[in-house]
Amino acid sequence: MTSSKELIDPITVEIIRSSLESAAEEMGATISKLAHSLIFAECKDFSVAIFTADAELLALAQYVPSHQGGMKTNLDAVLKIIGKDNLFPGDVVMINDPYLGGLHSQDLTFIAPVFYEGQIIAYGACVAHRTDMGGMEPSSYCPLATEIYQEAIRFPAIKLVEKGEMREDILRLYLTNVRLPEDQIADTQA
Repeated sequence: MTSSKELIDPITVEIIRSSLESAAEEMGATISKLAHSLIFAECKDFSVAIFTADAELLALAQYVPSHQGGMKTNLDAVLKIIGKDNLFPGDVVMINDPYLGGLHSQDLTFIAPVFYEGQIIAYGACVAHRTDMGGMEPSSYCPLATEIYQEAIRFPAIKLVEKGEMREDILRLYLTNVRLPEDQIADTQA
């Protein structure tokens, strides 16, 4: 009887690993090309990753290492709040609540399930620092803040895109609470 270790072809594993890393790099390149704010295009203050259906990291593009742990905790929060059974093809969930993900309010994370034959097989994720998320100060850096509500608008795992359709009500809420909404919408679409 052969063990499962003997059945793993190292060449196939390497091809799959390289393909996943390449896909993550392409995700990052796309964001860099499409985003409007300099914080994306020039500073590369974002990170992207691909996770398994069980929320384990498969591949990431190395932009800002501090984002990497936050993406995992954000994905865990999305799965707890929304639930795997309530995610559908074309959904995109956004989250930036520091109490749910370990990142600060200016880091907005987008998570999208990837489906194959009706089943979630992976998640794509992007976390990006925003030049402004509202709050009492431009840029949302508020050293005088005494409570989190003064820092930024918070999204506790909410669908921005539902079954492929942008939720205009959520987008309006977001853009009404930030400075430079034109940049924010372009960065969000990227």
